[in-house]
Amino acid sequence: MKRATLLMGFGVLVGLVIGSLSNYGQEQDARMQNLAEVIKKEKPTVERVAGAAVYKLPLISKASPRTMELYPHYKPLRAAAGWTHAYLEPATPTVCSALVEEIPPHTMKLVGRADTGYYSFVGVSGKGYTEFRTNPAKPGKGVVWHPNELFHNPYGGWYGHANPFDQPARIITFMCHLDHNDIMNPYIGRTRTVPEFTFIGERRDPVPEDSVEDNVDWKAVEKLVTQPPPKLDIVTRGPAKTPVFEGHVGGAFDMGKMEWPLFYKTIRGAEGWRGGHEEPADEMGWRSYFTVLEEIPPHSSEIGHKHGGGLWFLVMKGKGYMALRASVDSPEARINWSEGDMWVMPWMTGAGTWHSHANPYDEPARFITAGQIIWDNDGMLDGRINRVYHISGDGVNDSNPDNVFRKKGEAPPEGK
Repeated sequence: MKRATLLMGFGVLVGLVIGSLSNYGQEQDARMQNLAEVIKKEKPTVERVAGAAVYKLPLISKASPRTMELYPHYKPLRAAAGWTHAYLEPATPTVCSALVEEIPPHTMKLVGRADTGYYSFVGVSGKGYTEFRTNPAKPGKGVVWHPNELFHNPYGGWYGHANPFDQPARIITFMCHLDHNDIMNPYIGRTRTVPEFTFIGERRDPVPEDSVEDNVDWKAVEKLVTQPPPKLDIVTRGPAKTPVFEGHVGGAFDMGKMEWPLFYKTIRGAEGWRGGHEEPADEMGWRSYFTVLEEIPPHSSEIGHKHGGGLWFLVMKGKGYMALRASVDSPEARINWSEGDMWVMPWMTGAGTWHSHANPYDEPARFITAGQIIWDNDGMLDGRINRVYHISGDGVNDSNPDNVFRKKGEAPPEGK
């Protein structure tokens, strides 16, 4: 009798647990299905943090650096020259922040500073000039940049921007693994998930102030405007024969127009995707920063995989959408994107996010992904550094193969 009662009680308990889990699963599905409405309602807000204008981006959202409103620069020397700015701070954890700056026309003096981290730049609109110097007082190597052009600066060196041209110029700076006291990124303590980490090559120097230099050889700058772009060498690395674009400091590469090889991941390559990894030059002093270049052909299926979040996406041309899933079978939350859009892939679970892209339209679409990596299972880095960190998460790898999230031959629907 006691045994029967115990078994009955155990059965009731199991039933309650199963019912509870079932209800939890239904609630989760309902939450996911409501994400589309949530996304429509969530809008970025602007706050002041340490004097800087910061766009607080909701978990699943995007921004347009070309058209977004910018605010008077919080750095005095830049503000005095008429610069405007805004930081993009995503709700999801990331160690790479993004700064959008606009330089007014005929800014004929270099305004800059020595870096305390690893910086990559992408031209947004107009055209501008950036010069890298070992000694701020002595001329260095310069680059004229245009929209969609990507370039890097030497690690630890001084760099300054100017705009001698007739139109305002906007530029994005991706800043990764900065000094934790760096006021260029005034909210690093909140966006960086593991602030106690000391990353490879990280500096703990006092943060330098801006300085202004006017000893610029403007005749040499004029020649750079008509100079053909430098050649970006492509090599293959590792057992996956990953195509790697080898970067060069001082060279600005047009990510929207340059030719990209066939993508190395099997399913993407079979679908006609193009692209590879863009690698910073040796002068940056590290290998864990990467930029993935991807071109999706027209009417391509949703293809994706899973890894940690916190990666920045920036669209070079065309339009498409990114679908986000907590698991392979979860309802998707979708970010529809077009040329000029920018967003951060969120962490949807502690183990990362299933994410996929599709291009249901008639023209090819291109985007770049910028961030950090922890995995090297395709041998791309060839063991040149002992440890590579992924965006704010440890233990997250890229071992999940690509998946197609729609039936073979079924065209993805247009973005809603």
